[in-house]
Amino acid sequence: MRENYKNHSFFIARRKANVERRRLEAEQRKEREKIRRAEQRVLEAKQRRESEPKKRRDKKLKRKGKLREEYLIFSAASEFSLLINYGITIEQYKKLFKIQKGCCAICGRNQLVFKNRLHVDHDHKTNKIRGLLCPGCNNGLGIYEKNKNRYRRYLQKDKLL
Repeated sequence: MRENYKNHSFFIARRKANVERRRLEAEQRKEREKIRRAEQRVLEAKQRRESEPKKRRDKKLKRKGKLREEYLIFSAASEFSLLINYGITIEQYKKLFKIQKGCCAICGRNQLVFKNRLHVDHDHKTNKIRGLLCPGCNNGLGIYEKNKNRYRRYLQKDKLL
């Protein structure tokens, strides 16, 4: 009877060891699966990043293939806005656009690079039109005109170093 008891305790210990081993193996499988999923997500993100510039490039090429005049389609509201704010018609805008070859008067970047049309630049005192500008140059020039004296004083200062 005593030998049976010893064998019984041996089998119980062996069973516990097997259960523990299976539990550890299951945890390891879960960890490996987590790592595999994370690697898969990283790979998918990398593929998305690599494909996005191509999509943008293709879209840009499609836009470049269109005639520039297609970007000069105006709604009645924008026609009215040109007339009220700057005193020009759409034909005058298009003429100015052709003179500048569809590029910003300051930086020279083509209008196809931007989502919107080039902005009409005008002198706020005389209301004379100076040209068409991209959004960045238009904003920069507006800020400069408001703070001309500050910028000049700063640039005339002695250098600190």
